[in-house]
Amino acid sequence: MGNNSQSRKWALVINNPLEAGLDHAAITKLLLLFSPAYYCMGDEIASTGTYHTHLFFYAPSPVRLSTVKNRFPTAHIEKAYGTVQDNRAYIRKDGRWADTDKAETSVPGTFEEWGEIPPEQAEKHPEMFRLVQNIRDGITTTEIIDDNPAMAFRVRDIDLLRQVLTAEKYAVENRPLEVSYLYGASGAGKTRSIYETHDPRSIYRVTNYRASKGISFDGYHGQEVLVF
Repeated sequence: MGNNSQSRKWALVINNPLEAGLDHAAITKLLLLFSPAYYCMGDEIASTGTYHTHLFFYAPSPVRLSTVKNRFPTAHIEKAYGTVQDNRAYIRKDGRWADTDKAETSVPGTFEEWGEIPPEQAEKHPEMFRLVQNIRDGITTTEIIDDNPAMAFRVRDIDLLRQVLTAEKYAVENRPLEVSYLYGASGAGKTRSIYETHDPRSIYRVTNYRASKGISFDGYHGQEVLVF
């Protein structure tokens, strides 16, 4: 492992944690500084009699080894491999670890965990997984960029992805449609009333009525309100 490598998943072992002032409460405070999506820990007693705490954490953004060392200077630190679920099973001594010698070293009642175990897709491609989830949750492109400025030059890709996901969703799902006819003299405020009633960002106004080619929807990106 490099001198200052990065990883989203880290595994630590702290020998004699209480001597270092690291009970579970103190460890938790330090772990939360990494802004993890998930962490877990559990205590064991080695065959030599050494009491120690195993802990694992997963963060959506990579964390440098030097940062982990600064916060846990007495710990043995390694990059964690396998999925979050695999690492949880090791500390909890579940699954293939349940009937092994390692399970016998585990101290009952000391396992703790926090957060949600992410899907494997989120572990492999966290930024893209988050983008897809944001689009499915109805987050606007501007809001996505505000949250992650690195997406600023990928607006076309985001809009295209939004169209693909929306088309797939409504290919199997019927949308409840409400059609309103507004009529009145020119300048009476028909269009203005629409913009006052709905979020302007959710409105697509059709203005290109091409005589020979039909209506153009080139600027439509899934807005909820269509104005003809």
